[in-house]
Amino acid sequence: MIFIRKFLDNINNLTVLKAFFTSKKGIILSTAAAGFLASFGFAPYSSFVAILAAYFLLFLLCFNLDTKKQVFFAVLLFFAVQNAVTLSWLNFVMEDFGQLPIFASLTIEILFSFYLALPYALCAVISFVIAKKVKTSAIACFMPVSFCLADFIVGYLFSGFPWMYIGNAMQTGPFSSYAPLIGVRGINLLAYIFVGALALTATRRFLYLPAAGIIFVFGILTMGIRFTVDSGTLNVVLVQGNIQPEVKWDPKHIMPSIGKYWNLTEPYVKPKTLIVWSESSIPLYIEECGGLLNDLNAVVNNESARLITGIQHIDLDTKESFNSMILLGDKDNFSFDNLARYDKKHLVPFGEIVPFEKYLRPLGSIFNFPMSGFSKGQEQQDPFNVFSFNLLPVICYESIFPELIRNADNAEINGIVMVSNDGWFGKTRGPLEHLAIAKIRALELQKPILRSTNNGVTAIIDAQGNIASIPADEASVLSSQVTLTKGLTPYARFGNIPFLIMLFIVFCCGFIIRNHHSSKLDENLRSLIRP
Repeated sequence: MIFIRKFLDNINNLTVLKAFFTSKKGIILSTAAAGFLASFGFAPYSSFVAILAAYFLLFLLCFNLDTKKQVFFAVLLFFAVQNAVTLSWLNFVMEDFGQLPIFASLTIEILFSFYLALPYALCAVISFVIAKKVKTSAIACFMPVSFCLADFIVGYLFSGFPWMYIGNAMQTGPFSSYAPLIGVRGINLLAYIFVGALALTATRRFLYLPAAGIIFVFGILTMGIRFTVDSGTLNVVLVQGNIQPEVKWDPKHIMPSIGKYWNLTEPYVKPKTLIVWSESSIPLYIEECGGLLNDLNAVVNNESARLITGIQHIDLDTKESFNSMILLGDKDNFSFDNLARYDKKHLVPFGEIVPFEKYLRPLGSIFNFPMSGFSKGQEQQDPFNVFSFNLLPVICYESIFPELIRNADNAEINGIVMVSNDGWFGKTRGPLEHLAIAKIRALELQKPILRSTNNGVTAIIDAQGNIASIPADEASVLSSQVTLTKGLTPYARFGNIPFLIMLFIVFCCGFIIRNHHSSKLDENLRSLIRP
């Protein structure tokens, strides 16, 4: 009994827990567990509560660590575990299509997870250096700001991979309502401030609790606010051909694959209907299939319908090839010269473009995916005009880059037409994660997304983020009447300017807290709370 009483007394004083969690073993176990918990924030689970709880534990642990070295390894391990679990689909890509042995694919995935985690670990250390010995300022201000800096680094360095932003996990709940106001980067900042304030509250610094409360309550109050207005309806048919990636580029399967898409499509070729085929659903160059495109154009034009399809394009002068989308049926006669076309601007590293290809391609299949020699499309390209509606074209990987899509939006854009081929993911969580990120884009701009994929998830996401989809890994069609919108959200209008202003204010507040950490007000408030 005496032992139990002493143990409970120690637990009450948190001395035993702190001693354990700040030990080498405790840091490894606690950050790994928190990182694993954070992975439940992403699809298919999409629990914003889980990811906020995980980051709360990370911030709380960092507050109780004694050295910058401990902070570095804690943050590094947290993000590495979160990344490794959430990006587990990378193994399927490398094993099935890259033909790497499982040991090699796991090694590459783990190294990539640590690579993505490194900027956060370094920026966390910088935040504690700036805070000097005032940990409160680090947790409340400098760490949220430094994590946003790490978000930028991860999103832009070596072409960028902004897949794992905490804001991408805010599919529902109060934080999702900030998407049209300040975009995913603003959500990132508010989430970091929120968990930092809760972590400080857990250390009996109750002065910071109102900050978390204001963020949460304001998010609730702004849920459902519309900044765009309805601009009409459009009959939409999204075709999911379910062509297996390993045979898609085989010359023997090209015409049967196109035939399968047409057989699914033909019953829906009706007046005032937009039909969307997936990325590379016509696995040919525009320049080599003029007869096929002429026939498709004639059929859909005669029925007053429209067809948008993924295809490839080659510049006959420069010999550069592009991953493209085209619009058919909008003109009576097909012509290469006046074809409405969009060329993909942001390419997948090692998938569509191989850096140092002279040296890497000879190393194996992992660097020789089909059609992995594309060039980038021009930055400024016209939207597709479909029955007087303007649709912004987006291809696959581009959907994860918030600035790319926001910069192309304007008040006259009525929706986004997005084509993708997520068959490379296999039956993993990858396609659902990709869909979830697309939903954030819809929330940011309050424009519907017409998302046609080869294997799934083919879906229609309305301006409020509601999703209608069809099952993955089967040939099917999603037909619906979609309400289009027009106008601009605050995020679409101002971009990252409000976010950067917020970032600057939080950074300045960090210095105020650091320079006045021993103020009598703070001490008096804390003394009012009994141990």
